[in-house]
Amino acid sequence: STAPCRAVLHGTLRLIRTVGVIYQDAGSLGFLRGLEKRLRCDADLVAHPTAIGKTQRLPRQQTRQAWRFFSKKGVDAVVRFTDADRRPWSDVRRNELANVPSEVQSLWICAVAVNNMEDWLCLDPKYLALQLQLGESALANPQNRTGIIKRAIGQQGQNRERPSDVVERIVVSAPPSVFRTWLRDDSLRAFYVECRNAAKRAGCDTPNEVDDGGTSD
Repeated sequence: STAPCRAVLHGTLRLIRTVGVIYQDAGSLGFLRGLEKRLRCDADLVAHPTAIGKTQRLPRQQTRQAWRFFSKKGVDAVVRFTDADRRPWSDVRRNELANVPSEVQSLWICAVAVNNMEDWLCLDPKYLALQLQLGESALANPQNRTGIIKRAIGQQGQNRERPSDVVERIVVSAPPSVFRTWLRDDSLRAFYVECRNAAKRAGCDTPNEVDDGGTSD
């Protein structure tokens, strides 16, 4: 287990012990947990209130409500995870961040999957097909593969694993070469780099899988 990260907030140094997370479904939570482990982060994830995060877009009022909730929980950062669903992911990210209170912008990370979390998992179809015990051809059609992936995750989840655990395992188990293939996607790479930059500002030693396959810097 790694030590909690340190974060600079309003000019002072403090430990990052908890991260508030806002996501749409269990699979998205599993992806965040998997990425957290790949980054060797030891912070606790605090989930959003049930009524917040289920929608694809987070209105300003709900964003502020979420921050009030997380503030009471004493979180040190917030990660919002949503889908682009065929809209330009950078536009979605910009619109989401526009609703974040200015005083906490530096603590707020927004991840936008193109087009959804399942498509991120399928950035290396051969690897995902193996993990889900599917034929690779079943993932060839982008029009129906999201549903196929969801069903396969659910079926695996019946064997003492929750869907979020299945996704977490897929992310954690991805070999460095597979993960580097994933990181060719602009939206995932942007999220990963932002997480690493936040960790670096906090003095955390995290692996860099963008270029070198996992060495720390």
